[in-house]
Amino acid sequence: VTTPLAAALNTLDGFSTTAVITAPFNAPVNAATLVPFNPLSLPGGNESVYVVDVTHNTPLVPGVHYSVRLSSAAGGGQSLVEIVPLKPLQPRTRYAFIMTNKIRSATGVAASADTIVGAVRDAHLAGLSSVPGVPALTPLFPAIAPLITLATNVLGIPGNSVIVAWTMQTQSINDVLKVIEQTAVPR
Repeated sequence: VTTPLAAALNTLDGFSTTAVITAPFNAPVNAATLVPFNPLSLPGGNESVYVVDVTHNTPLVPGVHYSVRLSSAAGGGQSLVEIVPLKPLQPRTRYAFIMTNKIRSATGVAASADTIVGAVRDAHLAGLSSVPGVPALTPLFPAIAPLITLATNVLGIPGNSVIVAWTMQTQSINDVLKVIEQTAVPR
């Protein structure tokens, strides 16, 4: 994606270790269907939200590392899902967020991938490296395909149930503090 916003975002050094992570939906969500995957429990079959520390290949534990809820923000309309860190995420760490079609709307309709994510997902699941007839989507494969592979091969999620998946890397101030500590001289 090449927009002025993307260019500006690419200059940032990472996502906050404590900020709420949001995922917008186009209709009110049934909060009861926001079921986080817990790696310490046997799967119940209703899991719809997965959070993984992909730097260390470790799924996060809901109730320990994060919680999932609908936003209470004005104008959210019960269509903004929030993943809330319960303690700071690790700095300089990449996290993956995967949501499935087990998330339902307030009227019971299964959430689905948008056209672009669905096209790339389906092409990847078919063993392709591009969407036939849509070469403009090829640059998205390196971002989306590994997440579909993580979902299917590591987490055991049916690939066609993934509706949205993204990663983010957390920021770190440790590097700056180490340089200051090493170069600071008393006055």
